[in-house]
Amino acid sequence: MCCLTKGYKVDEIYLDGKDNFNYDLYNIADDVYLVPYRMLLSFLDVLDPRELPLIKEGMFGRYDPDSDLATKTGRQKFQEDQILLMEFFSELMTVIRCVPGYPVKDEFLRGMKELDKTRTVSFSLVFAAQIFLDIHHTMRTRVRLSFSTMVEQTTMMDNSLNSHLEFHEKLKIENWPAANDHMVRELSRMIKWIGSDPVHQAKAKVYHKQVMPVPSSMGAHRIMIYSHVLSGLYLFHVRREIFDFGIAVANAWGSIAYCAHLYNALEQEKMLIGLWPDMDVVLSLLGDRSFWVGGERPRTAEDYYKIFCLQMGVSAATFMNASKRRRGIVLASRAGPRGIKDGAKVSSMFKLGAADVDWTAEQIDDIVARSEYKSSEAKANAVGKKTVADSAGFGPEQLVKALVLTLDAETLEMAFPYLTMHRFSWMLLRAVKESCDPVLKELYTPRYIEKESELPWVVGYVFMALLLATGECRTIGQ
Repeated sequence: MCCLTKGYKVDEIYLDGKDNFNYDLYNIADDVYLVPYRMLLSFLDVLDPRELPLIKEGMFGRYDPDSDLATKTGRQKFQEDQILLMEFFSELMTVIRCVPGYPVKDEFLRGMKELDKTRTVSFSLVFAAQIFLDIHHTMRTRVRLSFSTMVEQTTMMDNSLNSHLEFHEKLKIENWPAANDHMVRELSRMIKWIGSDPVHQAKAKVYHKQVMPVPSSMGAHRIMIYSHVLSGLYLFHVRREIFDFGIAVANAWGSIAYCAHLYNALEQEKMLIGLWPDMDVVLSLLGDRSFWVGGERPRTAEDYYKIFCLQMGVSAATFMNASKRRRGIVLASRAGPRGIKDGAKVSSMFKLGAADVDWTAEQIDDIVARSEYKSSEAKANAVGKKTVADSAGFGPEQLVKALVLTLDAETLEMAFPYLTMHRFSWMLLRAVKESCDPVLKELYTPRYIEKESELPWVVGYVFMALLLATGECRTIGQ
């Protein structure tokens, strides 16, 4: 129909012979997804459930992303697509049949799994394959940059995990069970496993079984190099796990939060020699509500101490009952210690497995509602029970743009090295205790801190010392 509307006749569309495809009409075929559809049908014809479909390296030619696509003929463009898809089909089928536990999957991988199971080419699979081609048509050599970025960043994150385990080899705390460290080791193991390229190893194993040499042209990491979607999903997955773990560590140890209290007090008292850029970034990313009860930074000596205690889990009733304060009775808060609030709210909706959900209008509306990029027009048009997704003037393009902008805005928040910040904060607490130890021992006896896991309390003792020095301790019992 597209050809006919452009003035072609039927006998110009279909040619004589076994391959009746008119390659001069490649661009029209590309517009209507015919190229990946033909490739999928051809692949299905040779798909044997008993054998892994490994194509002979180079049988369709060599893919050259540096070549100029615009100058190629229709047949040359088709050949390039054939190389890309046929090689990538083998990669995907290797994951499906030989690599259980592969950490990420996209719609292309899901569609190929359904193809292997039902031997039916679905439209959603054709669409995913076309998007794959469109990405390569558009980005060319830049596709590989996603893989390089993923390798660089996951390597840094794995190094951070190993540094954390080394830092905490002997430093333990009751509310951080050994099972948590086991999860860290498993995450590090998974990063190293993907780094070893289990897909390439599985293909090599098939060659070895057939007593055939592994082709030197069968490059490693082809699946991630060819698919910047999978590279991006994998980076997102690891980054999300590291983010969750980093916040959990910071909350369990109190390292970042209580250093933030000390940093704020020093700033308010005009005692800072210089700024702490990393802490300023953390406070900007996570917001004051994550660190101070009430959401406002304290500005007086009494408030430093009072809000610090509330953050540590001491009930506000301690400060309201003068008789209890005088007797030194400290009431525990029912809420317990306050931790850093969950961040990256939109990104958190896309945890591993979330893509398996059939998204509803309500779920999409929830994503957009979390975004700060809703247009005033969309909000004005949202009436009754209509969702943002249904509202006039807020179509698919706006929904996608809102999601993309929000995810991009949360990238820094998720990528910030909270584990490294935790270690530096803990080392700062050690330095504070060492510097203030003579004075604090004199004020509170040598037993004011008996083990290193109690180190965050040194901030509270410093605040109490400030109250003593300013004469404000009468308002807050010792």
